[in-house]
Amino acid sequence: MTTENQPIDRRIPFYIPENWIQPTGSGSGTGSYINYPTAQTANISFPGTILCSNFQSFAPSAGMNLFNNSTTGNIQFANANGYTGGIVINANNTAPVANQTIIGTSARACVAPLLHTTEIYGTGAFAGQVAMNADFIVANGYGVYSNFVEQNVGGVLTIGGVNGSRIDIGTGASRGDNINIGTGMTFAGTVNIGTTASRVDIKAKLNTGLQLDYAYNLYSGVDTYLGGYKQAQYNPTSPSLSINTTQQRIVGSISSLLSNGVYQLNVHTTLSTSTLNPYLVYQVYTKTVIPIGAWVNGALRGAIGSGSSSLLKVNRNPTTTVADVFTLDMSGLLVVGSPSYLAIIVGNADLTVSQDITYLDTYISILRVG
Repeated sequence: MTTENQPIDRRIPFYIPENWIQPTGSGSGTGSYINYPTAQTANISFPGTILCSNFQSFAPSAGMNLFNNSTTGNIQFANANGYTGGIVINANNTAPVANQTIIGTSARACVAPLLHTTEIYGTGAFAGQVAMNADFIVANGYGVYSNFVEQNVGGVLTIGGVNGSRIDIGTGASRGDNINIGTGMTFAGTVNIGTTASRVDIKAKLNTGLQLDYAYNLYSGVDTYLGGYKQAQYNPTSPSLSINTTQQRIVGSISSLLSNGVYQLNVHTTLSTSTLNPYLVYQVYTKTVIPIGAWVNGALRGAIGSGSSSLLKVNRNPTTTVADVFTLDMSGLLVVGSPSYLAIIVGNADLTVSQDITYLDTYISILRVG
């Protein structure tokens, strides 16, 4: 032992705490540590405060335990009123920073099964980059490693960046494993990618093709889905529709708006006219929501709408009598640039002839392909 602190009664050959309690004012000086016998295993109890600059285990390899004597007692570190010093725990001799608690470093793992915190501060140049209780921010160049990320109870899990920033999922020059989104789950809602105002480009190679695995009738009439379709069939109550040399008559339409996109269009019309070998224009027209309203079957088109140059037929239809029924068919891609109504028109290609359409039956189907 050192000469700084000695037992009160040196005749006692073993250690008891009462024999080492020093009178008030004694025990000061610059002596070294007090070393108790290595065989001493009893607890040392002090009724007041232990003041020291270094508190460590008995031997370099011995474990160090710090706990309250009660299973329900509190353990406090630097919790004195007005304390502004730093606390460093296992951080490779990192220098303390005022008002900060530093636990570990980037080279030392911090294992916590469940961590409740209001704030977490980083170290070094990124001391202000990590904040909890609102957003969780990690400095650029550092990763967050986790096998499981989920939303708060009743909340929404959002993965996104600030406006204009890019979001990368599974990027990397040597990445060769799978990226699964929503696999093995049963969705009661929908999985939305992008919005009506954004765009989603798929530029990767589809080695086995794009698989659309759904029941076709689930999306019947919903043209905003890839593979969704709409259809319409027009049978007139009045079989007589007249057209002069320049008029165009609507012989079929779809009553609801088409969303922006690319559609496979198929049209089949059967009719007869009041002339032999009628020379007709057969064309697809679209109009936007202004003026409001769908096309009216049997009505004249007038000057409304825009015709598709790729979905247009101008040809003579051979007949032996005016009672002959003939067919007009058209198939192709329809590109809709803005929400529009669709109509099929028949008009005269011979501007010297007026005639009546004496029979009409039109079927239209569109299939969303892009």
